[in-house]
Amino acid sequence: MLRLIPVLVAFYACTTTLPPGPSPTRRAITIISIPPGAVIVVDHDTVGPAPLTAHPNRRRIAGTLDELLIQALPTSDATCRQGHRVDFGMPAADTVVLDMRRCPTIEDPSRIFDVWEVDEQPEPISKSAPHYPDGLRQAGIEGIAVLECVIDTSGRAEPASLRVLLATERRFAKSARKAVLQSTYKPARVRDHPVRVRVSIPIMYSIRRR
Repeated sequence: MLRLIPVLVAFYACTTTLPPGPSPTRRAITIISIPPGAVIVVDHDTVGPAPLTAHPNRRRIAGTLDELLIQALPTSDATCRQGHRVDFGMPAADTVVLDMRRCPTIEDPSRIFDVWEVDEQPEPISKSAPHYPDGLRQAGIEGIAVLECVIDTSGRAEPASLRVLLATERRFAKSARKAVLQSTYKPARVRDHPVRVRVSIPIMYSIRRR
């Protein structure tokens, strides 16, 4: 999987729009794979075989650095896809080493997989529309909430795993949390077995113009 970021969007009628964000941030990152030669994907862009130096653009969302996902794709049956995620607001390391010899196993049913380890990503089945807080809607305030959670083998977000990575308003975080917990997903799978997987979910709050 390249990246799972299911997006739930709430639109309401108004004439206010978000101002443009700051310019993307670039930082050189040296990426090494073991063994060398793995194809490197930074977010959705294939940048070449490792080792290499990448200069990814990281947007800012409400002044906070966006999440960044670096993946190494396997080149033989003896290696497995590996990845490295930089969370929202966190700086990227100067060097990232991805050991392709570490392959996921499913023997432990309690294991939480990362998104790049699964063969099939979780997909939304029914998305609960987030409630746009009335006071913020009436004031023309738009924004975003980004949540991280574990989707379990039944396709539901585990409440204890839910945490807010970013919220431009506290009330957006509360609304987004409720929407995620009420949504259902097709579970992630590894070798045709449903597994638990950790994902990031951004929920945009935008006001539609009439």
